[in-house]
Amino acid sequence: MWQIGGGGTNGSIRDQTDAGWATTTPPDAPSLLTQGFAVYGGDSGHQGNDTAWVANRESWMNFAYEQLKKTHDASSAVLQMMRGAKPQRSYFSGASQGGREALEVVARYGADYDGVVSTVPLAYFQGLLIDPTVKMLSQTAPGAWIPPTKYPAINAAIQKACDGLDGLADGVISATAACAAALDPGVTRTPLAGLRCPSSRDEGDACLSDAQLTMLNSLHGSVKYPYALPNGFSDWPGWAGGDETTLLARVRPDPKNPATGQFGIGAGLQRMLFGGSPSYNLYTFDLTANRAKIEQLSRELDVPADWSTFIRRGGKLIWLTGASDTTSNPRAQMRLYEEVVKRNGKAAVDSAIRYYLIPSGEHSRVSRSLTGEAMPSTWNVGGALRDWVENGIQPPDAPVLTGYGADGDAIVSTRLMCRYPAYPHYVAGSPKWASAFSCRTDAAR
Repeated sequence: MWQIGGGGTNGSIRDQTDAGWATTTPPDAPSLLTQGFAVYGGDSGHQGNDTAWVANRESWMNFAYEQLKKTHDASSAVLQMMRGAKPQRSYFSGASQGGREALEVVARYGADYDGVVSTVPLAYFQGLLIDPTVKMLSQTAPGAWIPPTKYPAINAAIQKACDGLDGLADGVISATAACAAALDPGVTRTPLAGLRCPSSRDEGDACLSDAQLTMLNSLHGSVKYPYALPNGFSDWPGWAGGDETTLLARVRPDPKNPATGQFGIGAGLQRMLFGGSPSYNLYTFDLTANRAKIEQLSRELDVPADWSTFIRRGGKLIWLTGASDTTSNPRAQMRLYEEVVKRNGKAAVDSAIRYYLIPSGEHSRVSRSLTGEAMPSTWNVGGALRDWVENGIQPPDAPVLTGYGADGDAIVSTRLMCRYPAYPHYVAGSPKWASAFSCRTDAAR
């Protein structure tokens, strides 16, 4: 049996015949149904896109994680009634919200699953909900808003700071951790200093004023909470480098007009959670005033790091992070993985988990370089998981991602995807092919 995770804020059951249950699934992959699986999923206990269900405690906890167990157990009972026996193997896969759900079943219901795929998960979802609002508020400071006409200069500066860290300036940021450190104002004293207008004031599209530069740097810096959260942290990590102009408000923010806000994928949830109404003005949000609710969200939405039940059972997880994903924070996912290692031990994690970063990977199946070129992003992750679970064949430390031509048949490029914390470092040859790279781990990250 194979359980499919949801997406967004759920509210519907995903198409169970869809072969693309992971963002790296090959274009010609057969559906799970045709591979002999009983496939099932749920809507997490509510239907539609409205947010009234948030006010219902049972509906909310179903969305948080409880529906995963209920759906699994009910489907198992139905299958046993139909077939007269329990399924031989139990799998789960999901992307985005479904990717968070995949990690939730590993953490909370590890005894129920043999194999799990988590792709671009909304890890530490509490922080991911709040971060867009905090960043939007920072854009309301005097002179802080950055008009879209400045985006080309920003993109060029990011590329200059990070593109060559993997040994080759080719429009692909592969050294994700090193790039994040170079851009984080909490690590690097004056990141992107070359963007500063000489007068410190706005002098046109080629540079940023001091207020604008401070705002841009805040994207890469941590959000500091004035208290510790149940997940063990008192901050939310800044964003990794690449495509960060998608995080900026294209329209000047106006606190008197809530419609001008760009409050992220969970704006509807935030309005209900913090204001109790779909019309709540998120410009009035305050971290201190909402402490009790934020702590509650951390308890309910942040994936726990104790995965010992799943590991002891012999479960296997393949986890994929898009290195340039501006929907699900790559650095939050890296942090969760490191917490899992700290909590469960490196040897135990190595026996059960393979965690990879997709170079220039975005939140969808299509990934592009900083210069707009399509990137290889296909790997048969489902086949790799089944081989690991059913045949004991461990996934490689450096899977090869494949890029196909317009017809979907011809292979036009390949790229390494390294097991974290390693990243693809250029060695020699055409960067069009994976053979030009090797996986490398820097001593200091």
